[in-house]
Amino acid sequence: MVLRMRHWLLPNSRFVVMRDQDSGDCREVKAGLVQRCVEAGRPDAVVRVACRELESFFVGDWQAVAQAFDKPALARLTGKATYRNPDLLGSPSGELGRHVPGYQKRDGARRIAPLVSAGRNTSRSYHALRTAVQALGAA
Repeated sequence: MVLRMRHWLLPNSRFVVMRDQDSGDCREVKAGLVQRCVEAGRPDAVVRVACRELESFFVGDWQAVAQAFDKPALARLTGKATYRNPDLLGSPSGELGRHVPGYQKRDGARRIAPLVSAGRNTSRSYHALRTAVQALGAA
């Protein structure tokens, strides 16, 4: 990451660094990424850590998952207490796999991402990333 950012050829580029928290401490993960951005000469890079996994963004919008996999019944999962705060789930990808047999991360991301709605999404880390990207666009 450091070398790629340091030797980036397009002038006036802005960087958003996004990573899963996985099992690490969120603050430590973010601090390490911020330090790497500084080492790369890009202290202005925006760093965001998805709580647990990026899949929490998808679990935050079960309607998008339902549409992506043509399983309308999945939209009802939105109302379940378990999914009200998807950033607290231990394994959002595991939850997706439970409800979508054969779920694969890349295929799922390609299908679900275009359908995710900010208005429906309950993931706080999704909204933090979205706000950061919007701020970059406005700058």
